[in-house]
Amino acid sequence: MERIPLILFMAVMVAGCTSPRISSTLSSGIIGCPSDEIKISDEKAFGSVHEWVAECRGKRYICSYTYGSNTNCKENP
Repeated sequence: MERIPLILFMAVMVAGCTSPRISSTLSSGIIGCPSDEIKISDEKAFGSVHEWVAECRGKRYICSYTYGSNTNCKENP
């Protein structure tokens, strides 16, 4: 199941754009919210790095993913 978001993410990276659906899927397990409850904003993609802001249940997280690495999200109060 994790392969589908990764494959979609890689397709987006190659195309040079971002996708809130992929960002929310990547964020979900890390921040502890279902992907359909996560609001994504400020997405940026450059090279193999994808960054975004994820908001859920009153908390805001700064997230990033680098190809070949894990997704990282840190709470931003």
